[in-house]
Amino acid sequence: MQLATRIDPILAAMEERRERLFVDIEDVQEGRATRLLDEEGVVAIPGVCDRHSCERLILNICRLRETSPTRIDQPEFRSDWPQYFGGYAAQIFMDAISVVGMVLGDRLTDNPLVTELSCMISYPGAERQNPHPDVRHGDGVAEMYSVFIPLMDQTLSMGPLLTWQGTHRYFPNELKTSEATPMTGDAGSIVIMNSKLFHCGGKNLSEQPRPVFYFTLQGDGPDPQGSTFSILPEFKGMRVNDFIELHEGAGR
Repeated sequence: MQLATRIDPILAAMEERRERLFVDIEDVQEGRATRLLDEEGVVAIPGVCDRHSCERLILNICRLRETSPTRIDQPEFRSDWPQYFGGYAAQIFMDAISVVGMVLGDRLTDNPLVTELSCMISYPGAERQNPHPDVRHGDGVAEMYSVFIPLMDQTLSMGPLLTWQGTHRYFPNELKTSEATPMTGDAGSIVIMNSKLFHCGGKNLSEQPRPVFYFTLQGDGPDPQGSTFSILPEFKGMRVNDFIELHEGAGR
């Protein structure tokens, strides 16, 4: 009973922090989402991408082999699948990119590089990762932001993305799980995260995998150290407008 009374306030505080980071499209249009991203290093918008496309992409992933090795923690319980830009993956990207562009503004130029285009899956039994930023803190290098799209509705037991708000601005001496914000979201929601923010995948205590489609955008400047650059070789060096043209060409 004493344990429950200690845990409940922690979970309540986590949920309160999470709710503050989830905004709607009006908040995007009015600039609140951008301010949250600058202040906290992460922001989420529900209902951006088509749920059907998310569900179908899961089925497609199940038919793929891992096309190129990508560094990932706990490879026996997590896998990373770089995606071909077409079909449902392209549709999800196109659904997300206009909203992402409104939130980021000119932070990465008006035509940033797409340095990652992939799906990560956390399987039942995956342990919580160690908190980490995707790129090292430092000046004089390109800025990067990652966009995560859950492909199915998430619960806390599935070990969602955990973030430590504000840590994109400094290197913390200590990080407590009780101070993390779980970014649980429904299929088709998007989470935009500064790549310097400390985060990790949570412990998957459920009986379901947790598939997430993601892409990373990079501004001008030298490549920062630390990123996995999880993208198929044929798409390396392509920018957002190149992907938009590729999608529009496929529709003609």
